[in-house]
Amino acid sequence: MWHDFYDVVDKSFKQSQNPITGALFGLFESLGFDPPPQNLEDMYHPDEAVRKKNRESFSKRYRPLIEELKNRGWKKYILVL
Repeated sequence: MWHDFYDVVDKSFKQSQNPITGALFGLFESLGFDPPPQNLEDMYHPDEAVRKKNRESFSKRYRPLIEELKNRGWKKYILVL
């Protein structure tokens, strides 16, 4: 999702220096989403071996976020891959 909005938020912040937009950038940076990934693999690929490889790749990208959220005290609503 961040990848979809990054360019719009980046352009908006550069033009306006809005503190809320700046805070959004800071949040995503602290959660390890900066820069956003260019693409995510197909999690529903018809080939099971490809799906497994893609999910493992996603899990590696997702793991830093999970650790950061746990460090901040989050316990619920964390997807475990």
